[in-house]
Amino acid sequence: VGRVVSSINPAKRVESVRLRLVRSGYRDEKTHSLTLNVNYEATHAFVQTRIEEIYVGLIGEVMAGNSDITEADVLAKVYRRAEEDPEMSALAHDFEVIIMAQEIVSVSSFNPELFEAYFESDN
Repeated sequence: VGRVVSSINPAKRVESVRLRLVRSGYRDEKTHSLTLNVNYEATHAFVQTRIEEIYVGLIGEVMAGNSDITEADVLAKVYRRAEEDPEMSALAHDFEVIIMAQEIVSVSSFNPELFEAYFESDN
């Protein structure tokens, strides 16, 4: 179970969809009941905090000794450095999967709060 990360342009043929994992689990072979036994939300909270820490550090580095720099220049330099940072890249993509469009059989919305409140789960 995941949230769509890549934007879909209806004017173009979709070849793949990128999802950020929210939950994962399995279906029972006989009953087909769904068990979602892995919740990635705590991991995502850690990742978001770490990304924010990296950005704050990069802003400090860019601005150090350069009080005349414009906000636009700071942002441009920070984004460029962030794109080149291997930790940032790993954090941004480790919990994403890409699914080829021809492999998708069905799609439906998922609300974690409703699932937890009204459906069986091992979480």
